[in-house]
Order: sequence, then C-alpha cells, then structure tokens
Amino acid sequence: MGGPVPLLLAALAVGGLIALAWAAGFRGDAQLSDEAEALELAASLPGGFAGRDVRLSADRRHALITDAQGRIALILPHGAHFTARLCDGAAAEARGNQLVLHLGGRTFHIDGGEAADAWLNLLERSRPAEMRPHNAQGRA
Repeated sequence: MGGPVPLLLAALAVGGLIALAWAAGFRGDAQLSDEAEALELAASLPGGFAGRDVRLSADRRHALITDAQGRIALILPHGAHFTARLCDGAAAEARGNQLVLHLGGRTFHIDGGEAADAWLNLLERSRPAEMRPHNAQGRA
C-alpha cells in the first residue's frame, strides 16, 4: 500500500481519537455549572464536608465553600474536571480582582471579581489568630 492512502488512514485514526476524547469530556476549560455542583464536589472530601456558604469565582473555575465548623474548601479545575481541597493554613492576598491563594506549596490565582476582598476576609477569618497577618487581625 503506497501513496496517500496510509497517510489518509492515519489522519482518520487520529481524528477518531480526538472525537472520542472530546465525547468523553476532555475538552476546553472546566466551569462549575452552579453552587450545587460545587457543594457536591466538596462533599467528596475525605472525612466529609457539609458545605453551607458557596462563593463561585467570576469565571466559574473556582469556588470557596464554608462549613458549620468554619472550615473552607477550595474547588479548583484539574484538567477538564474539578478537585476539592481543604484550605487549612492557606495564606491569601488580593491583587485587584485576583485572589492569590498559597496552599500546600502551590499558588492559585482566582478571579474573585468584585468580591475578591470578601473572599480574602473569609479565608483570613478561617485561619487561627496567630497565623493571620497583623494587618488582618483587626478585620477578622
């Protein structure tokens, strides 16, 4: 078999694999559909997490969720899906509408929109007093 036929068959095979990956959900940027989806993701944390208050980021790629004990869970994209992490001991700062969150040796940039300062206050209130920046203790 020579000429363009093997090349055409290879192109069709690659196209088929791309279509299969797309149909399986491996496409584009992940976005949270609503608060209920974020709550469901947080409930999957080890040991359970009964979320109460949900704040979606402006671009719907992240969410912060509080529970009755004052813990905070972060929902963040992981490829085309999402993962949930507890924010115990996280440090954060607001830079305009961006919330910069330092958690577990990683840094996350979250589009907090107009509510970036409210996200920051929520995170600071969840930290033990001795871990808060001095300028944040008066706001907590």
